[in-house]
Amino acid sequence: MSSPLTAGIRTDESGFYDDALRLNGGFVDGFSVGVLADVTDFENAENIAASLKVPGWAGGAYNGTVLFVAEGI
Repeated sequence: MSSPLTAGIRTDESGFYDDALRLNGGFVDGFSVGVLADVTDFENAENIAASLKVPGWAGGAYNGTVLFVAEGI
């Protein structure tokens, strides 16, 4: 049995993170990965690679939060 893990960007008025942030090489919007559920010790994990590809129009400082949500099935 696996549980889906999704991610989202809550507020990004400038659009910086929508353009720049990648999870496992793809955009955050629509990101989903299955994590095996272990009902005995809950020690299963999934590695997620996060990277930032700064768009040419970006300059200055940006703040943000990535929210990961895991749902049990």
